[in-house]
Amino acid sequence: MIEPNNAIAFILHKIELLETQIQEILNSLVNINDLEEILSIISAIEQKIDCLQQQLGEFLINNNRIDNRLEQYLDHLQQQLEQISFHQDQFNLFYQPIIEQGSDDFEERSDLSDLLNWLEPHLPNQSLSNQIHSSIQPELPVCESLDTNKTKIERLLFWLICHKIFQFKKEHLSSKDFLLLYENGLREFQQINLTGLNLVGKNLRPINLTQANLSLANLTQTNLQNSNLSQANLSYANLCQANLYGVTFEAANLTYTNFYQANLERSQLIKAQLQNANLQQVNLIAANLSQANLTAANLSQAKLMGAKLNLVKFEQTKLIEAELKNVNLSNLDLSQANLQQANLTRINGQNANFSGTNLSKANLKEANLINADLSRANLQQANLHRANLKEANLIAANLSNANLVEAHLNSKCIGANLVNTDLRSANLCNAHLGGADLRGADLTSANLTGAILINAKLEGANLTNAQLQDATMPDGNQWKQ
Repeated sequence: MIEPNNAIAFILHKIELLETQIQEILNSLVNINDLEEILSIISAIEQKIDCLQQQLGEFLINNNRIDNRLEQYLDHLQQQLEQISFHQDQFNLFYQPIIEQGSDDFEERSDLSDLLNWLEPHLPNQSLSNQIHSSIQPELPVCESLDTNKTKIERLLFWLICHKIFQFKKEHLSSKDFLLLYENGLREFQQINLTGLNLVGKNLRPINLTQANLSLANLTQTNLQNSNLSQANLSYANLCQANLYGVTFEAANLTYTNFYQANLERSQLIKAQLQNANLQQVNLIAANLSQANLTAANLSQAKLMGAKLNLVKFEQTKLIEAELKNVNLSNLDLSQANLQQANLTRINGQNANFSGTNLSKANLKEANLINADLSRANLQQANLHRANLKEANLIAANLSNANLVEAHLNSKCIGANLVNTDLRSANLCNAHLGGADLRGADLTSANLTGAILINAKLEGANLTNAQLQDATMPDGNQWKQ
């Protein structure tokens, strides 16, 4: 049999340890945003209380004699247990009836205010009741109305209310209910259905909407900075002028989404589905679009400086007047894309596919287009000053009136349209220009050494000071000085 003094000392020591643990837990609850973690903590407290109560019961059974000193210890022990159990009682008084009532009753109550009125009889005290009722007024959020006399457990209980309401109503949450939960501290809305919701101009940062359904939602001018919308469905949603700085859209469905003039700077759009999305005048500076699908999307006047575009699909994408200065486009497929008047200064377009692409009036100054496919591309009036087109495919490309001053062009230009093109000082050494139309082109000081000009049209071309050593002329004969 355990000696009374030793047993009491043992139990009191356990109580003191538990008191310290619970106090630390309650102090930390204010900073915990994960509701599942809060429920786990409450469960752990319950288990510790049950264990201590069992130890106390065993002690009383095994010790029939209770002297004054023992009675004093037991009274103290009982007070400690009651103080700890108070938290458990508040939890059970409020949380258990919700569980027993079941989801059917919740689903019948479409209005959150009505739902909170139903919960009122289960509240353990009037201060919590007042707190709940004040919370349904958006201008008086619970987090701000709590005063120093309110206990941490009251705040915890409101989190639990929000959690259960969210669990039962997540499939059909109204705008009013969603905003009430958000304004009172809830930030975890994974897999929630907010289809067609109107959240115009709301400040919702940061928030977790992973796998949420926001299709057809109106989020115009909404602030979602640094939020998580991974795998979310925002198809046909309106995010015009929204603040989406640093938002994660990884693997999200953004087809036909309207991002007009939105701020997507430093956003994560890895593997995002952006087919037919409207990204006109969008800020995508330093955004990560790796493996995103931008087929038929409209990025006209979008800013893409510093953006990561690894393995992005740009087929039939509109990039009219887009800012792509210094961007890495190497190995990308931009076939049939529209880059009219786009700023492509100093881009790395090595091995890129620009076949059939509209690059008219585009600025490709000092661009790296080594081994790029520009066949059938429209480069009318494009600026290719000092561009490197070594080994590029320009078959049937239209370069009329383009600026190729000091460009490096030893490419396949068979059948290319170079009418009135400015090729002054251009490096066309060993270029294949068979059948190319160079009428009216300015080839002053151009290097055409070893170039093939069979069947090329040179009427009106200016060849002043051009280097033609070993060049094969239109008639098939080598040039003779």
